[in-house]
Amino acid sequence: MKKTVLVMLAAALAGCGAPEPVAQQPYISEKARAALPSGTDLMTVRRREDGCYFIVIEDELSGYLSQVKDTNGELVCDEV
Repeated sequence: MKKTVLVMLAAALAGCGAPEPVAQQPYISEKARAALPSGTDLMTVRRREDGCYFIVIEDELSGYLSQVKDTNGELVCDEV
């Protein structure tokens, strides 16, 4: 009986691993947020070293970067 309880307890605890780390949302300026298309997942937005923003888009075959542009068609960039 004790062995059965211990085996069941060990099996239950085996499913308990370390919690998945929660990805921290990257910094995105208000200017860039305003220029993002509606419904954009903020976890896909990246800022390059030059301060310009891009959206990482992935499909079944590949991935690519889409530039974030304002209503005038200008790249949205922060000063660095």
